[in-house]
Amino acid sequence: MYKVQSDLRARGAAEKMNIGNITKTEIKKLIHRRAEVSHKGDFGKVLIIAGCAGMAGAAILCGSAAVRTGAGLTRFYAPEEIIPILQVSVPEATCIKREEKIANFSDYDAVAIGPGLGKRKENIELIDELMKNYQGTLVIDADGINAIAADGDAEKIKSACCKVILTPHRGEAARLLGCDTDELPDDRFRLAEMLRIKTGATVTVKGAGTVVIDPDGFMLINTTGTPGLAKGGSGDILTGMITALAGQGLTPFEAAASGVFLHGYAGELAEKNYGQYGMAGSDVVMNIGSAIKEIIGV
Repeated sequence: MYKVQSDLRARGAAEKMNIGNITKTEIKKLIHRRAEVSHKGDFGKVLIIAGCAGMAGAAILCGSAAVRTGAGLTRFYAPEEIIPILQVSVPEATCIKREEKIANFSDYDAVAIGPGLGKRKENIELIDELMKNYQGTLVIDADGINAIAADGDAEKIKSACCKVILTPHRGEAARLLGCDTDELPDDRFRLAEMLRIKTGATVTVKGAGTVVIDPDGFMLINTTGTPGLAKGGSGDILTGMITALAGQGLTPFEAAASGVFLHGYAGELAEKNYGQYGMAGSDVVMNIGSAIKEIIGV
């Protein structure tokens, strides 16, 4: 990814930040045609920790997105009561009951936690276990972010053994920073920088012109998307996409940048068929493959 120097008035004339755009040209450098001789183990094994009673849909969208983004193996770690729903909705994925302890998270190339997880006391315990022992890429979204915020110690992410990607919207960002949303800067660049300093993670600040920042402070601005993505489930889809890309070997920053670009592009394709009002999250998922195909040509 290239770097461009830019002054931001919100940070003062004397301070500079590295900023670039996420474009199709850049994504083509990261996602390539697959070798003719390949097997599922070549494309990552990902774990989706998501869903609870009443919110199985979030897990379905996340897991379906991971499958459509090319993950070799996708597995849910979910409450037993929703596993029948997940197995029917995402037949490509396997499932483990949350009631059973996973002995070794290192079996997975990337792990996502948060979509539709609910407010369970055990959530923060599981996140802490992952940050202490897991060494792959951990994508934390939604109720995963809320669990960390409720625990009141977002700075502990800095000492995580794993590489962490955070995907907050504005409300979740405020919770992580311990303030109200009206106290946040309107400047999304500044907000991304605040979250990076607080957590030391790769951060994706969602919204029109999503910003991705790496732990060193380099930012990329997304150039795809549509207002039709401003619906429940969009964030769950993005989490699944980023996790699948990280599982396939992209760095956290590359996975986040590629994920937001492809997510926006799939949204644009869904809009062509259903319009901004009518398009749903499942339509976006169904267009992920087309978005990738248009970029790499297969």
